Amino acid sequence: MIKAVDYGSSVIVAKQGSAAEQGDGTDVAVQNKDLRVTSTQALATNIEVGKRIPSYKVLNQADARPYHLQELLRSNGRWRIITFVGDVRDPGQAVKLKSFGEQLARPDSFLKRFTPPTGRYDEVFEILAIHNTPRTEVSFFDFPEVYRPFDEMDGWDYWKIFVDDKSYHEGHGQIYENLQIGPAGCSVVLRPDQYVSYVGPLDAYDELNRFFSGFMLPQGNRE
Repeated sequence: MIKAVDYGSSVIVAKQGSAAEQGDGTDVAVQNKDLRVTSTQALATNIEVGKRIPSYKVLNQADARPYHLQELLRSNGRWRIITFVGDVRDPGQAVKLKSFGEQLARPDSFLKRFTPPTGRYDEVFEILAIHNTPRTEVSFFDFPEVYRPFDEMDGWDYWKIFVDDKSYHEGHGQIYENLQIGPAGCSVVLRPDQYVSYVGPLDAYDELNRFFSGFMLPQGNRE
């Protein structure tokens, strides 16, 4: 029987327990216990921390083209933060999304601290949103700017916002249902190899900041 890879708790896997208990023999702990975070697995029971994220189809918000989630996670060394934002017509969800976007965009956010000053906005972290509002009832520009970055050479980046909705020709991926994500949504951190590092609340900026501060080095100005 083939056994799926399941990484134990470590500095880059926010999982309860220790790696020794979980059997992978790589018990590398966060040195500063104040930076230790643990996932809230109940927010997405089928996105298992330590395992590779399952793939289901989603639609691009801008043009409605369907893609398998794994197609969007290219092997380019980036960390991904996928924000499952739920239904943005819900005032509570909209407020949480706006607040989270503002925190990510702050000059002192972990996105800025751990990205080289001359690096592209998604060189280290790629921030993606997957919502489940009907696609035609929400606009690309209804999302915080961090999810729709603008580059002077390339213009708007339309590859960060996706929707769990029916496509014109390829059915419905039902990613929320298949991953067992509730109305409150969640934030998911993926390692560059597409394995799940963390599952937590939609607006868990402080937890994400502690998580990345546990192993990343600030990138100062290089002159």
